[in-house]
Amino acid sequence: MVTKAGKAAKQVRDAEATKTAILDAAEAEFAQYGLNAAKTEEIAAKTGVTKAMIYYYFKSKEDLYVAVLERVFFGRYMDSIQPEELEQLPPEEALEKLIRRQIATDFHHPHLNPIQIHEALQNQGKYYKHVLSSDRAQQVFGIVTRILERGIAEGCFRKLHPQHTVMNILGACNFYFTAYENFKYLWQGAPLLDPETVEQHAQEVVDLILAGVRNYEINK
Repeated sequence: MVTKAGKAAKQVRDAEATKTAILDAAEAEFAQYGLNAAKTEEIAAKTGVTKAMIYYYFKSKEDLYVAVLERVFFGRYMDSIQPEELEQLPPEEALEKLIRRQIATDFHHPHLNPIQIHEALQNQGKYYKHVLSSDRAQQVFGIVTRILERGIAEGCFRKLHPQHTVMNILGACNFYFTAYENFKYLWQGAPLLDPETVEQHAQEVVDLILAGVRNYEINK
């Protein structure tokens, strides 16, 4: 015999499973089309629910989009980068681990970069600004700047402009994946997205960035 408590617990589990399925389908839709061209009808069809059910959990397409942004960046990105651990490591080791984790995140979560690109092109960062406004976001997205500033203060990194260097680091990590659909025709047949090739890319980026930020004056 199922008790009232048991029914309530099942309803909660079912509700969470439905929300997760909606977010999964929405993430794929927004990654392909961005907010403006994404269709809730397609999200509903892929999820097996009605549009009314989507709006039961999320007030609007925009609310659903923000929920996807928050899940992608606060869930998957934060879980992968682990900023708290990086804060405790020496700057060079922390920077190497961050680069490797950034590339691994892009590799294992291919929707992350397309969503960012669509957000920049379609919305000029309007919704991304909402995500970045929280203290939690500053902890995650500010980790690269803090590592660089710490390295400069300790003398192991040369004097550099942290913000410009952050952009260069992220570009070196992300461009490989954002440009893949174009560059696969330049090197036809190359296994660009095989794990071994991605690891080679990660090592090249680590070597390039560390060579660029090290303070060689201390070794003279």
